[in-house]
Amino acid sequence: MRKILVVFVAVCGSWMAARFVGAQTQVGIPFQDQKGYILELRGAERRMVLDLGENQITSDVSAEMEIAPQVTVVGPKGVPLDATALRTGLEVNVSGERLGGRLVAKTIRVLTEIADDKVKVSGVFEKLDGQVATVGGELVSLGEGVSVIGTNEWKGMTFASFNDMMLGSFVELEGKRGSDGLIRAAKAETWPNLFTKAEVELRKQVGQGLTLPAANQLSGAKVAIGGQEYKLVQDLNIQAYVTRIGYKLIPGYVRDLPADDPGKVTFRFYVIEDPTFNACAYPDGSVFVHTGLLTVLENEAQLAAVLGHEIAHVTYEHGRQQFQTGKKVETGKKAVEIAGNVLDKMGKFNPFKKKASIAGTEVSLTDAINFGTGLFSNIYSRQMEDQADQVGLFYMHEAGYDPREAPKVWRKIVDLTGDQSRLEEVKDNVKTFLYSSHPAAKARLSNLNREIALLWHDTDFSTAVIGEESYHKALSPKATTAKKGAR
Repeated sequence: MRKILVVFVAVCGSWMAARFVGAQTQVGIPFQDQKGYILELRGAERRMVLDLGENQITSDVSAEMEIAPQVTVVGPKGVPLDATALRTGLEVNVSGERLGGRLVAKTIRVLTEIADDKVKVSGVFEKLDGQVATVGGELVSLGEGVSVIGTNEWKGMTFASFNDMMLGSFVELEGKRGSDGLIRAAKAETWPNLFTKAEVELRKQVGQGLTLPAANQLSGAKVAIGGQEYKLVQDLNIQAYVTRIGYKLIPGYVRDLPADDPGKVTFRFYVIEDPTFNACAYPDGSVFVHTGLLTVLENEAQLAAVLGHEIAHVTYEHGRQQFQTGKKVETGKKAVEIAGNVLDKMGKFNPFKKKASIAGTEVSLTDAINFGTGLFSNIYSRQMEDQADQVGLFYMHEAGYDPREAPKVWRKIVDLTGDQSRLEEVKDNVKTFLYSSHPAAKARLSNLNREIALLWHDTDFSTAVIGEESYHKALSPKATTAKKGAR
């Protein structure tokens, strides 16, 4: 009898608990206007994964949501859309409800504008797939009856299609972008990518500002950048690993240039023992990665995103462009302002005799101007930084990496630049590549997600490389030993 009673109580208890939980999960807790980016769509399951950043509905940066059967989807201008219009990379504003542990999206407003009636693209012709070319990281085709007109050294020449053109040449075009993300050019111009006198002079100056060890003497060696010395990591396996990833990202038209070509860039990758979350590149192909960056990144694809960005600064000759547009490093004024804003006014003093603190080290302004740490990257325009983000994204995708990992790097930067206490710790470096201002970091996060939505909205990422395990295996344990304040 006692056993029967115990079983009866247990069954009743389970039944009551099930009724209680069931009753609770029927009444959802509504949430409104949660902004995020679509990281993944599972159409058959009617689910999506969102990067939400800071939010009020989950303690995690990302969250998985169910898409309600009767979901309402509208475009940026309020035009109703079918749920099939949702794609990876789109920024969305979601309202819905929490049902127990489930998040259900009932209204989705797409914030990313895809189609554009007037688009200008300027960049390098890097790939051709059928009639679709990749220029400046964008997918473009020629409109009906449109030819590419040669300028400069190719003046008087006309190219009926991209098939007739040279990979690595410069292209400028204007056209219209459709909802598929493809730009159809209404007019286009091209000119050869030549090695100029300005580049000769620039590389000479870079060579004077950089002292690098021999390739067979990297372990624990020192590099001098603009008068400052930095120690390379002792572990050659880490140096080799970063170099191996970097080489995967170099575009073929650059990598395959003959060794005796005057424009040949030999990329070299160096890992510096420095706790700051940073990387920088110089026009001669020298790329420097800080151990502080490696400790924060989560996988190989994220490293590829950073390296691709730095390689793009070199392949797109951003240094030469700055050098030729009145922002020359040797003029000093712009470089000095960025290297700590040490001069409010010139007065009667010679600025080249003053001292400034860069990354905690006192150096002369002459040294700072001669390519101090990250200084060349610092004077890139916002447009150049955006282009390097975009082209770097293309490079990592071409190398087989998952481009969705690139925005995750910028999510970290958004979070970092939004934390004033963390910024105070790195205030001497906040204007290097990775330490953008908070608004700029948010804009670049948005731009990268938009590029994914434009270029790879129908891509199967199941075979794309993320490389979390390989990354941590390659860097463990010595890459993570750099401590705050180490040099």
